Amino acid sequence: MTQRNTGFGRRRKAINVLAAVLASVVARDGVVWVAQGLDRFLEGDLYPVADPVATARRLDGHTQHVYDALRLFDAELADNWPGGGVEADGSGCYYRGFSNLSKQLSDSPPSVPGVVDVDSEWALEGVSPTQAKAVLRRARGELGRQGWKVTSYEESKFRNELSMRPPGDR
Repeated sequence: MTQRNTGFGRRRKAINVLAAVLASVVARDGVVWVAQGLDRFLEGDLYPVADPVATARRLDGHTQHVYDALRLFDAELADNWPGGGVEADGSGCYYRGFSNLSKQLSDSPPSVPGVVDVDSEWALEGVSPTQAKAVLRRARGELGRQGWKVTSYEESKFRNELSMRPPGDR
């Protein structure tokens, strides 16, 4: 009678058990991934939650960053400018996801309660139109290299305006 090598059989059994465990983990994670994807499709991406004080500080930092990029250190904020300043507006924060399609297709879609978009809008006085065009071009290029995205840019006889979003903002 010959004796079998039991070490090989044990290794094979361990490999089979490991493969079964790995397959169940992959199957479980796949089910979780599909469920998360389905939920995201139905409900849409959640709006981020932010601390108002931290948001104000971050917005102030962005404003200072833009002001520094303009390099108009002698210019002052325009007091009589009709712009918005710092605004928190919830009218454009709509429901997302396929389950809210009827709300999205409404003539006046409702906004999600408690969700706002915060913007800072300001103007400088004491800057000539010619100087403003050059400064906005320079700031647009410098901030663009730092990852800022241009949302609107107008350079005309009547108006010089640059709107940008900082890196990481939607």
